[in-house]
Amino acid sequence: MDDRPLFLFCDANTAVYDTHLLMKRGGLQLVRLLRELRGQIALPDISRAEYLSNYAKVAASARKDAAVALSQLETLSGQRATAALPQEKFWESRGPRILEELKDITFEIAATAELKAAALDRAVEGRKPALKPNQDIKDCLIWECILSLPAESEVIFASRDLKAFYRDGKFDESLLKEAAAKGLLITPVDTSQQNLYAAVDLLKSRVADVEALRLNELRLDDRVSEPDAVGNTGPVVPVHLPHEVNPNPPEQAAEAGKPSDTFDVVAPARNFFQALEEKALGFVSYLGRTAKPEVIALLVQSGAMADAARNVLDRLALSGMIRETGHNYLRVDSLHAKRAAELAEEEMIKLTGLGG
Repeated sequence: MDDRPLFLFCDANTAVYDTHLLMKRGGLQLVRLLRELRGQIALPDISRAEYLSNYAKVAASARKDAAVALSQLETLSGQRATAALPQEKFWESRGPRILEELKDITFEIAATAELKAAALDRAVEGRKPALKPNQDIKDCLIWECILSLPAESEVIFASRDLKAFYRDGKFDESLLKEAAAKGLLITPVDTSQQNLYAAVDLLKSRVADVEALRLNELRLDDRVSEPDAVGNTGPVVPVHLPHEVNPNPPEQAAEAGKPSDTFDVVAPARNFFQALEEKALGFVSYLGRTAKPEVIALLVQSGAMADAARNVLDRLALSGMIRETGHNYLRVDSLHAKRAAELAEEEMIKLTGLGG
């Protein structure tokens, strides 16, 4: 593995519009690979502001479109559907929270007065990434921030901006030479398909043993050395695994008999959450250690509602079947965890693309 410091830069198109702040289309896999390779996300403060601004626009537009579609569905079906909508302005807290969860692998670049002056000179002179004199100050400032990264670093450059950073379909040669003069290697990746899978494939090739990329072996948070569980970590309750679930549950609950009769009054709710609890336990047990947003995003990709995913993960942590450490969930070794991980393996490989 190359000892050269490794950075990833994503423009707003790729980071927000394509991957929703690295939550889809290769973003989650890339985050895990960066942690494995001890790489970092190069994040100029101007890019951070642009990420959050565009994220809010995309989220607000998506919620508005969903509200219209669900309203139409309600009148067509005669059934209430708008309850599926997330709360209004959810983006105001979720966007910053996602970036906060990535802070352990983020290299923040402050736009100093010196960098701003250099960017202004570049824009006035019309040097790339400016297209014409006195234009594109934002792209010029982003590039000056990239040039300020530590010498001898490699920068994986993920951008769909073919005007600013590319020329004739290839990364601009003058920018590559300018970076090389600063001791930086720029490695552009193809994001024309509006995803980060090319970057994922590139970083996977940097790991000598592909088998080491089994998710339950990855170090998902190199900052903190988690202590082993000691003492009583809470009761471990039995889990009903999929092969134990009745595939043909009764359509209607039986009527309660006398007060002394055994009757599960919350059976419908229990049945609703049971399959999701099994899947959540399997995902966490398979990963071994995972940041909260990552496993929630995987559960959402598998068809769960985000709020329901958070609920069952909290319940599993409360019961002691998984551990919660602030920002992460950890596997608690047990027969149930092992079996749940085995059952989740196939779906995890499909979701993450990181199977051996």
